[in-house]
Amino acid sequence: KMYKFVIAFALVGTTVAELSCEDCSMIGKAATEAFTSNDGIAAEIELLMDQVCSLAPAELECEKNFPEFWTTLAFWIFSPDGWFGPENLCGDVCTRKSFLGAPTCDDCSAKMQESVGAMADEEIQVTVVSKLIELGFCDTWGPENSEACKTGLEIVLPESMNIIAATGDQWIGDFCKTTIECM
Repeated sequence: KMYKFVIAFALVGTTVAELSCEDCSMIGKAATEAFTSNDGIAAEIELLMDQVCSLAPAELECEKNFPEFWTTLAFWIFSPDGWFGPENLCGDVCTRKSFLGAPTCDDCSAKMQESVGAMADEEIQVTVVSKLIELGFCDTWGPENSEACKTGLEIVLPESMNIIAATGDQWIGDFCKTTIECM
């Protein structure tokens, strides 16, 4: 199941001047697909697991449980209505009409940097953890694992968002060039 949760307030920032609503929505859709693809999730697990699991208490068996936990979490966070969903990623851009051509690589990179950079905001992290718990994310793991799930979320989500935010400059340019095929 995919649950819609709005985090648009988290993505309010500098509007990219040349990006149309349609182009921004295309970028958001491509980012959603990239972050939830098998290859994307495998790369995320490789990027995140060692650092996240170094923070987790032994009883969570992070190294054993992280891949499945992150895979499920990624589908919640990066659902079509999630982090990169047009309502969240493009709210500032889609309020105006545009008849511009294809997005430039600078426009794509700026919009993605803005969104990914917001992942490092502690208030946003706390809000996302709370919203996931409220929407029943931990119900996925059964009542006997509810407390462990909540503890896991409080460790995994903020640290993972910090890592993704800190590494955005390493992949955003390539994402825009190869996936968006920007100009």
